[in-house]
Amino acid sequence: MNTDTFEKSAPRWKLWAKIAISTVILGVLLLRIDIAEVFESLRGLSLGSAALAVFLSGIAIVVAAGKWRLLLPDSPFSQLLKITFVRQFYALVLYGQISGDLARVYLLGREGVGRYAEVTASVLFDRVTGFLGLMVVTAVALVLSPGAVSPSVVVVVVVLVIVTLGSLVLLQYEPVLHRTSLFLQGFATRLGLPDTAVGHLKRFLEVLHAYSRNPGVTVLSIAVGAAYQLLCVGLTAVLARGLGIEVGFVDLCWVFGVISVLLFLPISIGGLGVREGGFVGLLAGLGVAGDQAMALSLACFGVEVVQGLAGFAVHLSTNGRSSAKTPLERSD
Repeated sequence: MNTDTFEKSAPRWKLWAKIAISTVILGVLLLRIDIAEVFESLRGLSLGSAALAVFLSGIAIVVAAGKWRLLLPDSPFSQLLKITFVRQFYALVLYGQISGDLARVYLLGREGVGRYAEVTASVLFDRVTGFLGLMVVTAVALVLSPGAVSPSVVVVVVVLVIVTLGSLVLLQYEPVLHRTSLFLQGFATRLGLPDTAVGHLKRFLEVLHAYSRNPGVTVLSIAVGAAYQLLCVGLTAVLARGLGIEVGFVDLCWVFGVISVLLFLPISIGGLGVREGGFVGLLAGLGVAGDQAMALSLACFGVEVVQGLAGFAVHLSTNGRSSAKTPLERSD
């Protein structure tokens, strides 16, 4: 096989590998869990609990849009809110959170020349501070948890907090920015990219550097990111209580945090299998039966589906006013 053929087939192999991983995890879980009991648990979930969870998820999306606007104060909040809803749709139907972020970059970045660099920097910084907010909530929950938590979980969370904070600190220093800029320029030159691409890379780094040197925006962004995570845990707690799962809010905070970290790993299709395995494995240590944990995972996924459908509706309503096609439409 020549190099060109291998490069073209690599994405296909990655896709099949992700499908295989999701299938294997789900297969193992189904061998250990009575699927009839799972659906029996889901039938016991009241409409009121489900509606409250969906309502909280809507508030979480509004908070996420407000967090993004901290970095883009010149952009109308209504526009960022619509794009945040649409992000949920792309994250659901394509390859998870990365697809959602790429959709954010495309939909807002297409507004003007040079806008893509600024928007990409805002999305990345928004993601980093959001992840740090997630880790803060998880770390505090681990400290306050009344039960025994695996030391490996604590170590992983501490390492992630240190690495993420270290990245934000490094971005503040001019020498780091300069060396990174030179490296990316050299890399772009070797790839034969035009000067405009190099200019976009420099602008991207400059905007990231400016964000990192604004402590007020950084701290507020992390705090709002933590609030967003607490809302997500809140809707999970509502679903858990509706399914008869007796787990404290503090424990749900660190469980949700660990599962969110697992979902960042690009090893499955939209987190399918990883999410279910995370809920079953982690909640088992808290005395929750496997069928109940699986039901909770599916209920959370159901909320994500509702978010995705809402994002699709927003996408249809806004796309009708724009002649530009979205990435999904251009691939058809």
